[in-house]
Amino acid sequence: MVYLSTKYLLIMAETPIKIHFVSMECYPCAKVGGLADVVGSLPKYLNAQGGEVTVFIPKYRMKWFEGKNYDYRHVSHFYLHHERIDYGIAEVVDAQLGFKLMVIDIPGKMDRDGVYAGANGHFLVTRSSDIFVFKELISILSSMKKTHPM
Repeated sequence: MVYLSTKYLLIMAETPIKIHFVSMECYPCAKVGGLADVVGSLPKYLNAQGGEVTVFIPKYRMKWFEGKNYDYRHVSHFYLHHERIDYGIAEVVDAQLGFKLMVIDIPGKMDRDGVYAGANGHFLVTRSSDIFVFKELISILSSMKKTHPM
């Protein structure tokens, strides 16, 4: 069995390998624990090694997101049972994180004031809406050419 380092694979690629992270957290935008630290640092490393990394997170109603410039790349809807859910996927143009940051904007569902709990401490994650959000995003990403899921 042969093990190749990520650095070797990225350097040997003829064109940059596109890597997409889909997460509920990313430092410094939305942090609760260690997941945010990994999602906020690993993409920088992979980009430095020749990758082309994009991170997707929900567009929360939190301080970091205020005053940012958003470039909407995809606007659509899906149905959750009988409810129509409108959403948009936008690049945070002025994020300056060392990687491309895309936000999933779902008014009334993911635009909450906390990642997993609100300011009042109440648990906010609704399993069905979060699952459908990421299901839809994964179907969009899988339709893109030369995408390597991470």
